[in-house]
Amino acid sequence: MSNLKKIEGGVTTPQGFTAGAVYTAIKKRENKKPDVAVLYSDLPCSCAACFTTNKFCAAPVILDREILKKGKARAVVINSGNANAATGKQGIEDARTVEREAEKLLGLGEDEVFVCSTGVIGQRLPVDKVLQGIREIIPGKLAKENGSEAAYAIMTTDTVRKECAYELQLSTGTVKIGAMAKGSGMIHPNMATMLVYVTTDAKADPADLQKMLSAAVDKSFNMCTVDGDTSTNDSIFLLANGASGVEIKTEEDKKAMADLVLAMQTIMERGEKLAAPPSAALSEIVRREPYPVKGKAEEILHRLKEFGMTRFKLLFRGSRSRSEIVATFIAVLELCREKVIHLAGSDTDCTVECGDDAPDRINL
Repeated sequence: MSNLKKIEGGVTTPQGFTAGAVYTAIKKRENKKPDVAVLYSDLPCSCAACFTTNKFCAAPVILDREILKKGKARAVVINSGNANAATGKQGIEDARTVEREAEKLLGLGEDEVFVCSTGVIGQRLPVDKVLQGIREIIPGKLAKENGSEAAYAIMTTDTVRKECAYELQLSTGTVKIGAMAKGSGMIHPNMATMLVYVTTDAKADPADLQKMLSAAVDKSFNMCTVDGDTSTNDSIFLLANGASGVEIKTEEDKKAMADLVLAMQTIMERGEKLAAPPSAALSEIVRREPYPVKGKAEEILHRLKEFGMTRFKLLFRGSRSRSEIVATFIAVLELCREKVIHLAGSDTDCTVECGDDAPDRINL
């Protein structure tokens, strides 16, 4: 792309964007790595987003899908250390509480702040800590120079910050595009445990943005894999605030922007390589045989039907990861097409209870 120039910076490089991040001990860390971040635009943004295809999606994804329907937003609150997934109605209410507090502090209207979480599945979001974090960030720590701190805050298993920035020449002028991302494990079609935030000071229609983003995601982020797992929290956002005064108007402009988002797959390629064990090549990681989740789920269903069971205990022996265990239960939910009411247990001893009489919650 001859009309594209890589520049220094990240998600706050485009005009009108600021960010901030703080440590709140959502997950206690000796190095006190930031775990709550806020990304903010001085101007209203047209927005687009793509989310996980996993039917068992996290509370923030459910909330953000509703916010996206308006096509406009101003900010994103992100926390790491807790995914707010498998948390039921309470999880959605907790995400909404974070959204409302951020809107209040920023002086915004309803449905103008996206909320994202990444981290441990099955534990209630420590709302008080997230609220403490955004109160520390807004407004005192919101600054253009804090974009890299925000990229640091959203990291979980990542070993480096993933951020980049570009200048793009469009038909009527030059715009800037910035991005930050997290994700090194559970990278598998479609999108995986991946949070990506792309900002631009270009002016664009929300419908056009969505078409550009969806096309780019299908060709890039949905095509990479590391360990065969698809997450509950996958999200990629594209925010355009128009601060440059340059509009994405022509079909050539739209293609150039879509191609740029496609090119940003390099952010995640860095993550894939870093996720590989030191002694393994990337190609070996990509080709590694994943845990046979679907087969295990079908085996469980067969036993449920054969014995008329509504409760069972499943033992995972060997080095099965927590994500593989969770994925198995998610597959059971999808195949059963029933409401799994109560799920409890540990990494080695898990139970599932189905039925209308059990309490409406999922615990891990």
